[in-house]
Amino acid sequence: MIGLVILVVGAAMYFAGPYLARGNIVMDQLLPLRNYTELGPGASLQLGSAPPGMGFAVVYNSTPSLPLAVTVNGTGLSEESMNGTFLAVYYNSGPSSAPVALVDNYTSPVSVHYSAAALSISGIIYSVIFVLLGGVLIIVGGVTALVGLVLRPRRTDAPAPA
Repeated sequence: MIGLVILVVGAAMYFAGPYLARGNIVMDQLLPLRNYTELGPGASLQLGSAPPGMGFAVVYNSTPSLPLAVTVNGTGLSEESMNGTFLAVYYNSGPSSAPVALVDNYTSPVSVHYSAAALSISGIIYSVIFVLLGGVLIIVGGVTALVGLVLRPRRTDAPAPA
């Protein structure tokens, strides 16, 4: 019985974990590239500020499909690319907000569809902890339930010897 309770609690934590992160990742703001602009050679676009102790994500694609420079306080960030869509993520460990900008570092103008949003890293960490702890509890609860089923005392219908 205790094993089943542990298993159910573990499953609840495991499946609740992604919902904790969902509100912190703000995928609804990032995935549809909602904003559009054209940048001339060397021009920059201020995307917002990364608050202290938080992350900041930028997702964009450009025409032509070239990686632009995403900068924080003038320093470039590394970017990942998939099918012409680029992603840059920055974590601000400093004491003050850091401005994030998108820069056309080419000699020709580019058209850019982009989205940017701040990320709560602590919410993502809590989500990962919930998923991991839930997985462990599922295993422990399952093992405890199986051991309890195998080792439980057997009832017999025969009367006890006198």
